Amino acid sequence: MGMVGNSELVKRVLGRWDCADIAFLRRFAFENVDDGALFDLSLVVLLQPRPPHSARWPDSRGAFWELEIVFQRVRDLKITVTGPWDIQTPGFVIEDIGAWQWEGIGLRVYDEEGAPVAFNAQSANVRWCRPAESGPACPTFSR
Repeated sequence: MGMVGNSELVKRVLGRWDCADIAFLRRFAFENVDDGALFDLSLVVLLQPRPPHSARWPDSRGAFWELEIVFQRVRDLKITVTGPWDIQTPGFVIEDIGAWQWEGIGLRVYDEEGAPVAFNAQSANVRWCRPAESGPACPTFSR
């Protein structure tokens, strides 16, 4: 998945980079806001490698890693916040849509299982990846 810059930071820690391993959105912040309503979006997410045939993923007893990924020149952002906890994203997708030739858009981000996050962006870069100090804070996630 070469569409996300610096993904080797994740590969170094986990042995692979797969956006489907993103299990929760922990924090988001807006950066580089310009007058034309474009901005960068920083997401701090929780990852847990998804095993084959992952009926019980994410595993509440398993380890999680935090990752910050920054999406540049975001458009059409939709994030529904339903409380002060992490947002579960069971089907997180970062899709390369560069071939569609939409002006200034190279990525489509969404959750194929209907989690409340969707947007388009020009590009994305990983800033850091490290073991999470704590697991998800989510009332519907059993520990």
